[in-house]
Formats: sequence, structure tokens, C-alpha cells
Amino acid sequence: IRDDAGTWASFDWQMGCAGSGDYLSDTWIHYVLSVSPGSINVLVDGVQQSTFGYPSGRAVPTGEWASRLKNPAYPNPSKLNREMTSISFSGNAMLGNFPCAPGGQGPMSFCPDIGFVGRMAYVQVFPSALSENDAACLFSHEVIEGCDATHNSASGNLVQAWPLTEAADDVELTGNAAYHSNFGLRFDGKGDRAIITPATDYTASGSFTIVFWATQSSCKLPSTWEVLFAQDGSGNGIWQS
Repeated sequence: IRDDAGTWASFDWQMGCAGSGDYLSDTWIHYVLSVSPGSINVLVDGVQQSTFGYPSGRAVPTGEWASRLKNPAYPNPSKLNREMTSISFSGNAMLGNFPCAPGGQGPMSFCPDIGFVGRMAYVQVFPSALSENDAACLFSHEVIEGCDATHNSASGNLVQAWPLTEAADDVELTGNAAYHSNFGLRFDGKGDRAIITPATDYTASGSFTIVFWATQSSCKLPSTWEVLFAQDGSGNGIWQS
């Protein structure tokens, strides 16, 4: 995640941490990314995660990473070593893939080696950082309005939701991405992408949350990482995912 001052916070969380064996390909998993100026929390099936890695090289701005201590997310993204400022996302968000950089595949063509293989459903964005209680409620109830008062600190803050179970005017599919009424949106990892347009100001305060359900059909794609959600930062061509 890159804030408006140009500070990057970057870390990896391994999807396999959510389970073992065939868990990833057998089970729908509920993902919550909750961001505030002082913390970035990953919550899976309502539980906050605590084991992370820190990338180097690919897709990491090398000038910023002379030392890991320059990464606000190191050594614990849940407690940033310095606060981030406002965060501006602009325009479309991509599900399942994002455009490669000019000079590579072209500014709007897909990246062939990072496509997600699996299904997604019920993507939601909030203009506030949801708590672990909120995440647990969403995992159980799907919509936060169904929570009781102890789980409902963000009630009414939902900005937008995309069920992804049927065609919608505000979702554009590319490649072989396809809807299923019971099983969400399917991606085959070969250029599939869904394009959505979240409200432009949901990240403006520096606090926001992105929520979705996903299940992975295959872990055999030749890639070190796969894209589930990415959005352009301030129209600058830097895709944050």
C-alpha cells in the first residue's frame, strides 16, 4: 500500500496459512484487509493473522527498501513502525489480475503470470478500518447490518458491494471470467479479470477496509503471487494489491 506521501508499506501473507492440505481448493475463505494510518490488519475467517513475510525485488520500489526499517509494515503490519498519511485510490479496481506496466505487456493488457485461479464473491469496501469483531461478524452474517451492537462498530459505513453472482452494470468481465449464481465469479488465471469502480473517496481518511470471499481452484500456476484485488493509486499507474 502506498500513501499520498509516497511511503510504501509492503508485506506478504501466505494463503496457505489459512489451512493445510486441500483446504484452499476445497473451502471458501473470507478475507478482510483493514487499514488505518497506524495499522494494516489481515483477518481470515474472522481471525486476525500474525505471520508475515517481507518482499524484495519484484514489484518493490528498490530505492525505498535499502533497509527493511524503511518499510512501515516491518516487523508487524498490525502496528506500523510509523504512521501513513492519506491514501488516494483512483478509477477502476481489478479483480483476478491487473495491467502490466508499459513496455511489458502494455498499459491495459493482463499480466500472464499473476492471474488468480479460482472464484470470488461478495466484494465489499468500507471507508473505515473494521475491527476483528466486525470481521468475525461479517464472516458469520455476510452483511454487517445483521450484527449485534458488540460487533457493529462500522454499521452503516458500507460504501459498495458486488455479489459477483450475476451480471451487473458496474462490473465488466474480460477473458473467460464468468458468473455462477451459486459459486461466484470464476477466473482461470489466463487473462481473466473483473473491472469494478469503487467510490473515489472511500480511502481518503487513510482508514478503509476491503472484504471478499474467495476459493482457489489450483495452486499450480507458475507464479510467486496472484492478484485478487488491485486498484490504481491516484491515477499514477501504480497498482496497489
